[in-house]
Amino acid sequence: MRHRGEVVRTGGTSSASAILLLLIALWPVAACRPTEPASDRWSGRWSGMTIAPAPSSDVVETAVAPVVVTLQKGVRAWVDGGRVEVAGRVALDEGWLEVAVCRSGSREHEAVVVVDVAPSVVHAALLLAGFEPGTPARWRRASGWRPATGDPIELSLRFDDGGRVREVPLRAAIRDERGERTPELVFAGSLVEARDRGSSASSRYLADMSGTIVGLSTFGDEVVAAREIRSPDESVDPATWTIRPGVLPPAETEVVVVLRRPVRGDATQSPIGSPSGS
Repeated sequence: MRHRGEVVRTGGTSSASAILLLLIALWPVAACRPTEPASDRWSGRWSGMTIAPAPSSDVVETAVAPVVVTLQKGVRAWVDGGRVEVAGRVALDEGWLEVAVCRSGSREHEAVVVVDVAPSVVHAALLLAGFEPGTPARWRRASGWRPATGDPIELSLRFDDGGRVREVPLRAAIRDERGERTPELVFAGSLVEARDRGSSASSRYLADMSGTIVGLSTFGDEVVAAREIRSPDESVDPATWTIRPGVLPPAETEVVVVLRRPVRGDATQSPIGSPSGS
């Protein structure tokens, strides 16, 4: 049981310094970043474009190629582009599920995909991609459970299928035993827990401890969370999510987890069981 004040949501102003330190620590030295003129460096938040004063009253807009930053373990973020990619591998051929994506050595016995990167790196990538974090689901004595909040996210899995690249939305790879339902995912942002150690204070990112990157059940420390609240304790809520047979490649097959901002008419919104190809 956590006491009030021990944890803070990563999307709030009280943890802004923690996120700043996180980004500084994770930013790769070799990352490709655009160069801004010195006189314009502080004229606005860096968004992957060079900012320069207009030569006249007429504003001329120029198309700029997206900036892609590579973080640890090859995690890629499209700066302010609403897209993050993480390399992983299929964890299960069949069975019950509690999470969609987890870190190796944590919950791969109940996950769709396992990756070798720390959840905090995925959090940093989502921030670079322009997603706003909210908070995981939480319990309040006065109001009960409140669902996770944050920017909506769509998840799909890309892999090689005999020389053909296929991209499968998460909803096509899993099955809800209650019927056809699609988990609604949001950038909850996990939690930062402050700890006192004698005269020095420290903090830790809780998802790095649990390994939960994208949750289906409600653990309360997910980076990306399902808005529906379901306890991982089967005595409270019976298990409901399973692997959908014949959709994903065998266990240990390499895949790329694609996290992106939902777009109306998205190509990944193919009928269940009919993954789109590219």
